[in-house]
Amino acid sequence: MNDIEPLTLVEVRAEVLSDSAGGTITIPALLCADGPLVTLADYFVTFSHRSLKWMKLTRRALKLFLIYVSVNPFESNPQKVFQNFARRLILGTCDTRTDLDTSKLYWQPISADQARNIVAALTMFFDWMHSTEQLRAHPNPLGHSGTVERALAEAAYQHRRNAAFLGHAWAATLATSPQSQFGARNVSVQTPRSTPDRRPRFPDDRFEELLFEGFKVQGRHNYRDMLITLLMRGAGFRVSEPFHLFVCDVALSVDGSARVFIHHPRSGGAPDDSALPSKPANRGAYLATRWQLRPRNEMDGTKHAGWKGGLHTKVEGVKVLPAFWFPESCAVIFAQLWPYYMQQIASIQRNHPFAFVNMYQSGNAGDLLSMKTFRESHDKAVERIGLDLRKSAGTTPHGHRHAYGHALSKAEVDQKTIQRCMHHSSIESQKVYTEPDNESVAFELRAAQARMPALIKRSSSF
Repeated sequence: MNDIEPLTLVEVRAEVLSDSAGGTITIPALLCADGPLVTLADYFVTFSHRSLKWMKLTRRALKLFLIYVSVNPFESNPQKVFQNFARRLILGTCDTRTDLDTSKLYWQPISADQARNIVAALTMFFDWMHSTEQLRAHPNPLGHSGTVERALAEAAYQHRRNAAFLGHAWAATLATSPQSQFGARNVSVQTPRSTPDRRPRFPDDRFEELLFEGFKVQGRHNYRDMLITLLMRGAGFRVSEPFHLFVCDVALSVDGSARVFIHHPRSGGAPDDSALPSKPANRGAYLATRWQLRPRNEMDGTKHAGWKGGLHTKVEGVKVLPAFWFPESCAVIFAQLWPYYMQQIASIQRNHPFAFVNMYQSGNAGDLLSMKTFRESHDKAVERIGLDLRKSAGTTPHGHRHAYGHALSKAEVDQKTIQRCMHHSSIESQKVYTEPDNESVAFELRAAQARMPALIKRSSSF
């Protein structure tokens, strides 16, 4: 049995004073017996513009690696340490035959994609340590470093020293199936690529019912969640993106349509506000000076809303994601519902400029709407109209983005235009939304067959 106890690291949230001006930055942090990991805090302050999701992934990656190193102090080959760590991520640490874990880690296996993300986060962190000259050549092998900060420095040094080997070794480890590791011949097996028979998109023939019946509770329409759902199905926005919308980002057109621009959370444009003596440089500065808030992708807890970014459009010099409505009827319905929602929130006290807020909860009406609250509302709306709530059926919120991409593809909109509409940085990203499913393939083959001469003209009984 291994008598070594795994290193104890606690995940916390920290407020970092970045300069003498008094402003703080909220970051995820790791706490050990000697205090917080300062190197990790410096890393997050350097990349404070990155998403909270990215920071939490990096923190998790470092935590797992440091704990793994702490229970393997006698492995003198750094290459094996890194390679075995990646293997343990995929296979877990328990013996499959006995269910015993001599390391006392009790890690459950994770997918190759998850392991790949952890390895990538570690690599980026170690590369940053090298580029900022925080490393010195240390003779100690991994596991004999003493303090946690020293262990980080040792790991980064050894990672850099063995970079050429690790680039191949980690890739090979992550590409190997878990089954082959325990199999009789230990053969590397590549997972075959498969295409589902139907993309998980929300069914178009039930969307109107969802909107007008699913979101009706006790005879009253939930205009807020109807609007969010329209932004996803009618303009292809990701579920997190409408949560960054300001009230001023919506303009109703004289033709009965709606113009919607979702700004980049930090570098988007600051609105005109008579409460300020001058207009701030960007949206992040506006939130800080006017409301003492950060962008929602930098907030934590229920106020957090992710921001994947993608292909932005510059409008008047600022980065925005415009709503490219398809079909146009969604824009018309949005324009009809927006004034009703504005009337609902007009009397609610709000200490922020965001559009979507809590409505009737006692004590927090007017607070930022959480993504969890919307998802629960959407789930109930789906069940209200008798649909199964399953990702594979497209009835989760992301199914609307799939439906939007499919509709554009079915209408034979060219791929570059679809890229603009869905705000994808790479045209490759939209393949999952536009690849034909079995139903579409069968339809296309029937249409093609009608254009071709018959291959077999005779029909007979056998």
